[in-house]
Amino acid sequence: MLSLDQRALRICWTVFLFLLLLGVIYEIRDTLLVFAGAIFFAYMLSPIVGVVERLFRSGAGWRWGWFISAWWAAWWGLGLRWCRLWRTRR
Repeated sequence: MLSLDQRALRICWTVFLFLLLLGVIYEIRDTLLVFAGAIFFAYMLSPIVGVVERLFRSGAGWRWGWFISAWWAAWWGLGLRWCRLWRTRR
């Protein structure tokens, strides 16, 4: 008479699994944030990658592809240097 029925056990099991999932998400929240940032960064770089791919397909585009890649690398390096300088001057 006082035993648990199957429906109540299923509800308890579902609630337990849901809370376990929330706990796991809470514990790995930093990793998930980095992963979401990486996906966003890749989404933002997608048009640039498309342009570089189109340049690499054509015969004369190799020089432009390398130029664009070097240009972006230089700006990225300057940005990192600026960030380091800005951080040390604070």
